[in-house]
Amino acid sequence: MQSLSKRLHPLLFLGLGTCRIIRGRCVMARLTARDIRRLSPETRKQIRQALRSQVPHDEQEGHSIGDQPMPSKYRNIRTTVDGITFASQREANRYAELVIELKAGEIEELVLQKPFSLDVNGVHVCDYIADFVYRRKGAQIVEDAKGKRLELFRIKKLLMKAVLGIEVVEV
Repeated sequence: MQSLSKRLHPLLFLGLGTCRIIRGRCVMARLTARDIRRLSPETRKQIRQALRSQVPHDEQEGHSIGDQPMPSKYRNIRTTVDGITFASQREANRYAELVIELKAGEIEELVLQKPFSLDVNGVHVCDYIADFVYRRKGAQIVEDAKGKRLELFRIKKLLMKAVLGIEVVEV
């Protein structure tokens, strides 16, 4: 078993920052701008290397320790279809349906992740990226595959209607 001193944050040994200890391990170190200015470039490099060595490899890649990845915020599962990775299974399933309709000739000009710039009175407000844009019987259809309808999406959907006159269809 490691001694407590080996499990503490390296900055504490330099007399810098504060550390919160949970279960005998430093889990949260804080430095002030003044602390950082006091360090030499070589010391900063050594600390970065020491910190990287303390973090398990899986955590560096955004995964939890072990083989299981951390679930996404809204529990969507990234899914790959035809070599294209989609943000959710719902979006991937909708893509598969649209490809079938495209091959059957029911729709045309299928575009994925098409950006729309939303500008009001010459001022850029935001961008909206539609999951799917296609033509059905000559009319342009803009679709978004939604599992959880967030407030930001509601606002952007209203802006699409008000600014560009385009109705976004939720599937």
